[in-house]
Amino acid sequence: MDVEQSKTQLANYFAENLPSMGIIGFGSGSTVNQIIEKIAASKINIRAISASSSTSLKLAQFGIEEITIRSIGNKQIPICVDGADQVIWGNQPLILKGHGGALTREKIMWNLTSKVLVAIDSSKLVDNFTEFIPIEIIPFSLKLVFDQLKQLDIHGLNASLRTYGTSNMPLMTDNNNFIVDIYYTPPLNNPIELNNTLNQLVGIVETGLFVDRSKQNTDIIIGYPDRCQII
Repeated sequence: MDVEQSKTQLANYFAENLPSMGIIGFGSGSTVNQIIEKIAASKINIRAISASSSTSLKLAQFGIEEITIRSIGNKQIPICVDGADQVIWGNQPLILKGHGGALTREKIMWNLTSKVLVAIDSSKLVDNFTEFIPIEIIPFSLKLVFDQLKQLDIHGLNASLRTYGTSNMPLMTDNNNFIVDIYYTPPLNNPIELNNTLNQLVGIVETGLFVDRSKQNTDIIIGYPDRCQII
């Protein structure tokens, strides 16, 4: 499968189908970046709310006005466009995110948005999660978080602090926190229960398990080399 061609199809879809004006939230990742580039070329008159510093740079590069999330007051963001690392589509969408490190701000944005549009290539639609699960943690809690994770009943658990490339320097999020990646032996039996368990551990800010959305306010747009499909 040609992933880049699928991303191009997604970018074209969003450029043609997003509102021509108003406020749109943007998550992060390579697919989101391509969508931003494509909609900028289409000259639509939008203002953007960004969930990550890397996305803010992309918006600035293409001349799209960014506003703060506080500026909308008590209103909801009408639409948010984001990517995902893996998606399970069943009675409710189960979505894994955070491989880019922006999971907490993305989850905040999703919960302030009326309609989330998740753009993925078809390889990311799965029956069970197999990729690692990122969690954002407070740096002071690093030892405690590792100690608590060891007590969990996760088959093949192996947690590691995310670092910059090949260096030993911890990757810092936009919130000045660390990212710990949880590896395991698939299948992951109950992502919803695991998300609830992780969020109860001291020191964890948020998880990359986006498992509390309904079909009514989340659309998955799947890109193929020759078309897009909405589910």
